[in-house]
Amino acid sequence: MKKGGISESGELLKTSEEYQRVSNELYRSLFENSMDGILLTGPDGSIFSANPAACKMFGQTEEEICRVGRNGLVDNSDPRLNPGLLLRESKGSVFGELTLIRKNGERFPVEISSNIFRVDKTPPITPSG
Repeated sequence: MKKGGISESGELLKTSEEYQRVSNELYRSLFENSMDGILLTGPDGSIFSANPAACKMFGQTEEEICRVGRNGLVDNSDPRLNPGLLLRESKGSVFGELTLIRKNGERFPVEISSNIFRVDKTPPITPSG
């Protein structure tokens, strides 16, 4: 089998399966423990996953966030929203400020960054944080 990579202790990982397992654990750890809210979304506004910081920020569970999608979290009257979506679509990424909405209706300003990427042959994914 081909070599996979290097472990957090500096040891060579012997198989690509072992490398994939460690890589998944590191990703999950970064996602779960980030102090920044992270959403994995589709370009259409669907939300696939939300980390604990995002759940706390919105006052919602991950399931609630996924159910309401972008339209339930973003102030659609924010004049920066549509230009930001168009820029992300044309350039593949965007960084800026938007107004978001908590479960209780409170509006709050945030800095966002969003990139469009694909994993293998999957539909595009847009992490936002």
